[in-house]
Amino acid sequence: MKNSRAFFRCALIIAILSFPSILVQSGEMFILQPNSSAQNPPTLEFSAIKSADSVDSRYLFLSKKTLDPVDEEQFLKTISRESLKGGKAISSPYFVLQFTGPIQEEWKTALKNGGVIFYDYIPSFAFIVKIPGDAKSLKDAHPFIRAIIPWRPYYKLSFDSLNDVNLSSFIKGAAPKPSKEYILLCFRDVDIDAVRKKIESAGAIINNTTQSEWKIKFRIAASPSMLEGISQIPEVYWIEPAPQWKMFNERARGAGVCDVDTASQTYGLYGAGQIVAVTDSGVDKGSTDPNVHHADFKNGAGGSRIAQIFDLVGDGGNDKHGHGTHVAGSVCGNGLKSGSNPAAHNYPAACHSGSAPEATLVFQAVGNNSTLGLSGIPDDLNILFKQTRDAGARVHNNSWGGAAKGSYLGNCQDVDEFCWNNKDYTILYAAGNEGVDMIPVLGMIDDFSLGAPASSKNCITVGASENNRPDSGVTSNYGAGGDPRWANEPIKSDTKSNNVNGMAAFSSRGPCWDGRYKPDICAPGTNILSTRSTEAPDSSFWAAFNADYAFMGGTSMASPLTCGMCALLREYLVRYRGIASPSSALVKALLLNGAVDMAPGQYGATGDTKEQPTAAPNDIQGWGRASVQKSLPGGTRNILLVDNPTGIAANGEIKYKFEVKNNDIPLRAKLVWTDFPGSPAADGGLVNDLNLSIIQPDNNVLTPLNPRRPGIVQHLINTPSDSTTPPVIPNLGMVHEGMGVRFVPAQTPMILKMVNFALVAAYPGEYYVDLFILADNQGMPGDIIWKVTYVKTVIQAQDPTTKAYFGICSVPFNILSFNGPFHVALQWSYDINTRLIGGTKPPIKTGNDFHYYFDLDYYNFVWHPWASDAAADLGIEVIGTGPTQTTGNDSVNNVEGIELAAPQTGLYTISVKGNNIAQGPQPFAVVISGNVAPETTPTPTPIPITLVQYKDYLTGKISFTEQQKASADLNKDKKIDIADLIKRILAPLK
Repeated sequence: MKNSRAFFRCALIIAILSFPSILVQSGEMFILQPNSSAQNPPTLEFSAIKSADSVDSRYLFLSKKTLDPVDEEQFLKTISRESLKGGKAISSPYFVLQFTGPIQEEWKTALKNGGVIFYDYIPSFAFIVKIPGDAKSLKDAHPFIRAIIPWRPYYKLSFDSLNDVNLSSFIKGAAPKPSKEYILLCFRDVDIDAVRKKIESAGAIINNTTQSEWKIKFRIAASPSMLEGISQIPEVYWIEPAPQWKMFNERARGAGVCDVDTASQTYGLYGAGQIVAVTDSGVDKGSTDPNVHHADFKNGAGGSRIAQIFDLVGDGGNDKHGHGTHVAGSVCGNGLKSGSNPAAHNYPAACHSGSAPEATLVFQAVGNNSTLGLSGIPDDLNILFKQTRDAGARVHNNSWGGAAKGSYLGNCQDVDEFCWNNKDYTILYAAGNEGVDMIPVLGMIDDFSLGAPASSKNCITVGASENNRPDSGVTSNYGAGGDPRWANEPIKSDTKSNNVNGMAAFSSRGPCWDGRYKPDICAPGTNILSTRSTEAPDSSFWAAFNADYAFMGGTSMASPLTCGMCALLREYLVRYRGIASPSSALVKALLLNGAVDMAPGQYGATGDTKEQPTAAPNDIQGWGRASVQKSLPGGTRNILLVDNPTGIAANGEIKYKFEVKNNDIPLRAKLVWTDFPGSPAADGGLVNDLNLSIIQPDNNVLTPLNPRRPGIVQHLINTPSDSTTPPVIPNLGMVHEGMGVRFVPAQTPMILKMVNFALVAAYPGEYYVDLFILADNQGMPGDIIWKVTYVKTVIQAQDPTTKAYFGICSVPFNILSFNGPFHVALQWSYDINTRLIGGTKPPIKTGNDFHYYFDLDYYNFVWHPWASDAAADLGIEVIGTGPTQTTGNDSVNNVEGIELAAPQTGLYTISVKGNNIAQGPQPFAVVISGNVAPETTPTPTPIPITLVQYKDYLTGKISFTEQQKASADLNKDKKIDIADLIKRILAPLK
């Protein structure tokens, strides 16, 4: 009878729990609930809807290409291959359908009722769809459709795949052979056997197939020349080279750097009760037996904290490389072999424990003991994460990836899929170690070096900052031994661990190609001292320390330190706040909100070599260096939390009120949401766009720091029709002749993002070319604006008929902005017998276009990968975008932040709006820190925290707002004091 009464009371509470919720105080951290003015969704605010004809929203932002679908014909003129245009050449029901503005759910419902199937979202306001009938009739019948265009073969090819296709056009003679692996993504609901036959008919060999609720994925072996045919298979919607996985170590527990010790001592946080997963090469001897594995993974009472090892290669799970053991130790090693006493929670500064020394470890061994490669990683990463989540893990470290130059690939989509389906699962990825100062060599690290899956939207991407260990491990400078990656000052003479506000030179930089800031955060990644595998040689490490520990460096080391910090923050939320299953968005928001801005960095506050171009966030450090202490309450710093699982709909707005009591410390706020998976065909792209704002006591509105919008991507090919004189450049400061091409931006200003060029030589190998950007002087090359020397290009693809070799080089930029024409020129870096560019053969003039031959010693060979006509020319392509920085709201990132160094005291309102919710509703998390507190005069009366806990326990976290409307009607019509009624119902249960 007592249980039935309790159930009745709970059911009654659920039925009436609908009045607008407010702040609920709980110790020094507060749980925010919507205030009395919040409605979800509210009355539509049509003024917030962007016009479909605005600069941003009329475009489709595809992977490294932008077009207005209403004027697709203009864009198609830039595609030289008719086969890649598709159109009537293929019979396909797949299209891109663009809406007239921010997507309304009723629009999608109307189309679904007519048989339209929705697939990947494409910014702006568009989807890849399957249309059962006539596309034109569908558009004419629905005024909310702006445009419908075919999903053409050209749109399916990744940047690297398209380069392969262009190269293959010059390979003549012998029949092509499957020589390279590619990943094909196919629509989720197609006949997999029928598609398999079409792929094999194109000449490819299928090596692996995976299928999920999201998509079908094939790993194939094919020659580049086969890709044209494969791209015309309607069911295939994306083609990219298969990833080449590698560990992100660049051939500590951060007590003073990441403030782990302080937080542990203040709150007793050591990772207890948290299960962390690590996917890596292996772990020590591959055993869960505490008498066999490294002592630092024991539990302090003689038992093991390694709960499970999954051997995904089948060769034992042991660690012959040393990487996995070192990474695991940084996450959760307890320093038992270096003086700790885990039983007493005693981890002195001198011990070498990881961030979460009492967490439990689930390990996936993916390293191959024979090749030392990572052959155990599955093609569908959902499989990887599901295995560890089923084993109880909720935080997962991955110190590996592949080169991507900031692109969003199919494996990034895998990560975002799993995060969307499992919003309590926090995934971390190392950013990569591709940071170099070569393009150009100016003492600054180049942009666009981020790896994948680190470029996914929903993971926490970790870059490497410098450790505070100037006299330990590797003490040499970056330029030691003449390393060409860091040959210029101030990087050249900088040592690796002497400035905690400095970035490691090797740490990969953003941005992502859809404009997102990455990495998200940084942690020490140089001279990290952690557990050593007993089976790894000294050569695996930066430096040996003793038989139990070794030094290593890389973003591989920064990521596990941060993973352990996430475990501590999660432990805090569970133990101190009673949130049994905090979302990964909340963990991420809490982590980023405490980050220490390292700007301007270690090389001075002014000048061309300033390390951090702006305050956080930026593409170098993300939001800054992780600090567990600053992420948690301390001193006068309180923390307000929102973990909204039900989400916000299109045009919805939820508001929260809080007070700033004193301006003695900064006010910080972060909004984070796990976004719906993006599409590789759009380089990711934000699917659900939320907007954060704060209304100050004086009614001024604050918007996010460094907001961004999509940049209009321009592909400029070298058909210099605006030039009346061959743009030959006789002297570029060296003795060699060079040639250049004049480019005219279609829209200005245009920010130069990348220059691609093709090289031809008589022999395979590495070749070095100088690249110049020059001003325009009445149609002719003017002053040199930028010079990039010794650009390395690997030339290895061979034409079996002419025996000539080919290669394509991509040079990233992210600095130069043009308001008019400019020139790109190339020349050899040094004398070689095989000439590359021009010299003896004059250009061919076709109309006003000038085309150039590559002049070889043995062959006169034509090169034409990108031009829009059939003639030959210099293989140069320029990719540029419009400005991405903006003011007001951000429409690119799924993290937004606001900060005030000296906030006004008084009452604030923080607002979260749903701008464009293409796949909603969209859950979110908000964290606010400062000398803050809940509104002191809330109406209605605050809900007792006991209600939150009791209701969550019995009902599985039903939110306060689910019955909001019904409750409001009840309160209005029945004249019942809801808050008082709930108190009386709960009273006998306390």
